[in-house]
Amino acid sequence: MAHYRSRNGPTDFAEEAYDLAIEQYRKTIELHPYFIPTYLLLGSALLAQSMLAEAIVVFQKAVDLSGYKMAIACLGAACAMSGQADKARDRLTELQGMSESEYVPPFAFFVLNLSMGRVEEAFQWLETAFQQRDSNLLLFRVLLAYEALSSHPRFKDLLCRMNLAQ
Repeated sequence: MAHYRSRNGPTDFAEEAYDLAIEQYRKTIELHPYFIPTYLLLGSALLAQSMLAEAIVVFQKAVDLSGYKMAIACLGAACAMSGQADKARDRLTELQGMSESEYVPPFAFFVLNLSMGRVEEAFQWLETAFQQRDSNLLLFRVLLAYEALSSHPRFKDLLCRMNLAQ
């Protein structure tokens, strides 16, 4: 399984920033409990803090409220990261089934495949997301996948083509 990130110290600036973000996302959900993007951001911040069980609960809530395909993908990714490979595969199968009759963003398949350690498939889906101008690419830098791929040559090439190279 691909690991999204690793941290060597118990505390650092990023960890404190995630703690503050988690607090703010929870407050936002209290005020606007049906605004699904906040659940995705909260779940991603929880994953960054290795709070996998809590992230799964948050992503499941987003799925229950909306059925949003990115929420399904994030739920599957959290399951994969927590060692629940069967549940992650179930989410992938669910999205594949949906894609036979409705649009499923390629970025959803990217997130899920990457978390399952299927890097080649993930890159294929990321390329498709770029070619289709998938609006979910806007989430890329807030999802942990960004750090996992940041040194990969194919990723650097894609960033250049997206005019996001640093």
